[in-house]
Amino acid sequence: MSTVSEYAIKLTSLAIVITISKIILPDGRMKKVTETVFSLLLIVTLITPLLNFKTVDIEKIEIDVPTFNEDEELLNYVAALQIERLKTDGENVLKDCGILDAEINIYHQIEYDEIILKKVSVNLENVVITEENKHINITEKTKEALSKLYNIEKEAVIVE
Repeated sequence: MSTVSEYAIKLTSLAIVITISKIILPDGRMKKVTETVFSLLLIVTLITPLLNFKTVDIEKIEIDVPTFNEDEELLNYVAALQIERLKTDGENVLKDCGILDAEINIYHQIEYDEIILKKVSVNLENVVITEENKHINITEKTKEALSKLYNIEKEAVIVE
């Protein structure tokens, strides 16, 4: 980072010197010569970092290729995050239907980096139902809401 800041300081300083010289020098041959010299100096200053790059020996470059285990661990981590998000979405949908505190378990399979939902289990043991929804069939409403959310068959939603 210090190289970049040094380069920026050189360019800024040169620009200030060029500007001051244009203001101070009177019109004429001397001003034209000075502008030409400063223009060449500016070009050299701009090109210098490109010339400082050394040729790269490709054989010395080391590339860190992740092993299969690292990829699998990352895939499992991402899948776990997505499943947690799906559980939260399901709980929110049930909450909107007036069914509170339901426990949702999602059984899934990972195929080609894609999560495929196999079945959803819902525990309604400790569930709280809002007053305006006391008359609904909880099991049927749960199956309907979650099958629609997860785009699975109603039979794949198991209510316990």
